[in-house]
Amino acid sequence: MRGVHTRVLFCVLGLLVLAFASSTDAQAKHPWGFGSFAGYTLPMWGAGDRFSGTAQYGGTWQYGYSQKLIMEVEYHHSEFKNGKEAKASFTWSVDQKPYLSPLAVSQMRFNSVLLNLLLAPRLPGFEARKGVFYITVGAGVYGYKAERRNFIYPGQSAPPLNITLYLRPQVDERAALGLNAGLGGHLFLSKAVALDMRARYHVVIGELRPFAAWGFGKQTMPLQFLEVGAGLKFYFQKSQG
Repeated sequence: MRGVHTRVLFCVLGLLVLAFASSTDAQAKHPWGFGSFAGYTLPMWGAGDRFSGTAQYGGTWQYGYSQKLIMEVEYHHSEFKNGKEAKASFTWSVDQKPYLSPLAVSQMRFNSVLLNLLLAPRLPGFEARKGVFYITVGAGVYGYKAERRNFIYPGQSAPPLNITLYLRPQVDERAALGLNAGLGGHLFLSKAVALDMRARYHVVIGELRPFAAWGFGKQTMPLQFLEVGAGLKFYFQKSQG
């Protein structure tokens, strides 16, 4: 099944690249530059059952391929700390009482590299150097590491419960493919500086294993996130195509 997902993602990425290539305008000017951004990312569905929202930040390199199309290479980083698993209790089968793991840690972090296309539906698009509404789609590699440690071992059979006996640390780590799509606005503050605002939805073909004793009995796959953010983009030069 993962192989099917991988092939689908590569096909979508190929279509994005073809769309990018077919948009060439030999007479257009092509601004390029870089940017930085910060935002808030909220886990959804199964991922939201395990983690709360957190800050996200990163940087971009962008290339204005035509009046209506900007290609963007993006790096972003986010860390989800104090996961809900660490705050949950398990019921010990010996005495049927709930127990917390006071030193438990549940966290997840992302370091991702994406290729995005920003499409302005109406002309003159980005070349107008004014406010522009755009649609964004992208794909890339979402590198993530989710780990749990210092959880009391719930399979003990003799009282009293030994609260210093822990499960082995569990780690879910992968470089997973994913897609994102959303809407945004590009407001030029000058000819060389633009304020960029966007909202996107990310779907990552990754997983978090079940953690049944603490009430998380189902595998979480795919990982899904809603993101809102804003940043500045700087354009440094134009060249004739």
